[in-house]
Amino acid sequence: MIPYGHFYLYSIKVNRGESYSSLVIFFCRNEFRYKDFVGFTFHLYFNLKSEAATIINVTSGLAFTPFAIAPIYSARKAALHSFTMSLRLQLSGTRVEVIEVAPPAVNTDLGGSGLHVHGEPLDAFTDGIFQGFAEGLQEIGYGTSVDRLRMSRDQIDEYAAQMYEATKGYIE
Repeated sequence: MIPYGHFYLYSIKVNRGESYSSLVIFFCRNEFRYKDFVGFTFHLYFNLKSEAATIINVTSGLAFTPFAIAPIYSARKAALHSFTMSLRLQLSGTRVEVIEVAPPAVNTDLGGSGLHVHGEPLDAFTDGIFQGFAEGLQEIGYGTSVDRLRMSRDQIDEYAAQMYEATKGYIE
């Protein structure tokens, strides 16, 4: 593990049958700083584009259907989704894969035990994401985020309105 600004960097080799590829994983230590993330990714871009490697960005189902009571979070995830798509296109002629994982709400202990019990079960979510890796998907969702990855504009508007109606009491 190597500290890199506000991130921890993990670099491992992944066995892919007869070949290995680099897998770089980094986690935000503190708050999400989009410019730090982009700068770090471009550092990897110039150092990895001649190698076989995989970059995995974790966004959210909210990158596709904004959550009106969490607009800044949704906007950051939408920006990361756009960045990931652009990076995937820029690296399409190289041996670097760019994968996006877009989770739904997941039942974790984030923020404290028992606070996020409304989401998908963690083990089932993890199994579903690894199934997406095994299938070679470039965009991997689970549960409600699977449909959100391919919604039309009208469906996005309807879904966002339904989420707002169901949760607006949290902010009023």
